[in-house]
Amino acid sequence: VCCSLLSLRSTNLPAFNAGVPALHPSSTLPSLSTMQAYPGSASEMHPYDAPYAIIQSLRKDIADLRAMLHAEQQQRAQEVEMLKAEVNMLRSATNTDLSPLQAATHKLQVDLETLSSNFSKSMEEFRSTSRQNLSQLNSMLQDEIRDRKQQENVRDSRDKSKDSEWKASFTNFKNEFNAHQQAFNSFKDESVNDVNNLTHDVELVYDSLMKVTSANEGIETAKIITSGGENGNGNGSKYGGSGNGGSSP
Repeated sequence: VCCSLLSLRSTNLPAFNAGVPALHPSSTLPSLSTMQAYPGSASEMHPYDAPYAIIQSLRKDIADLRAMLHAEQQQRAQEVEMLKAEVNMLRSATNTDLSPLQAATHKLQVDLETLSSNFSKSMEEFRSTSRQNLSQLNSMLQDEIRDRKQQENVRDSRDKSKDSEWKASFTNFKNEFNAHQQAFNSFKDESVNDVNNLTHDVELVYDSLMKVTSANEGIETAKIITSGGENGNGNGSKYGGSGNGGSSP
């Protein structure tokens, strides 16, 4: 019965609510104690009172649910309206705030493009300048290397010429020294030979002089002896000596 009533209520609920009078919330099923206290009244109760009480209780619950649903719908509608207003306000504020932001963004983009273009130009100029400087530096370095090689070659040739000159000078000096030494040795030998020859000649002259002197002395001695003998023989009686007695001192 309850299921049939519920299905009936769900199909034709407004007509059913209009035909059934509203009951007080306290009008529920009779309790067991009331039926026991009045045993005669149980037979007098209508058989649809219990289902009717259940239906009334369900109607009350449904009405409460409807009221709660309506209040919830009203609250949600207010909240939706408030949210719509906030969204509209945020949209307007966003649109208002976005215009300077978009302008600043556009300006920043233009500045970035200008800066990028200037940076690209500067980098290209720097690269070209660096290439030119590097090429000039390379050419200068090559010139310096070539000049230094030439200077080294000149210095090496000069050093070689100086070495050859010094070697030639040393060789000439050595040869001259050897020549002088040979000349000195030959002069020394000649001088020694000359001195020896001179000494020998002096000795020969001395010997000759000594011989001459001895011979001269012998001759003079002989002359003296001869002259003394003659004087002794002639004057022996005068000096009282013999003929062989006197000789000059």
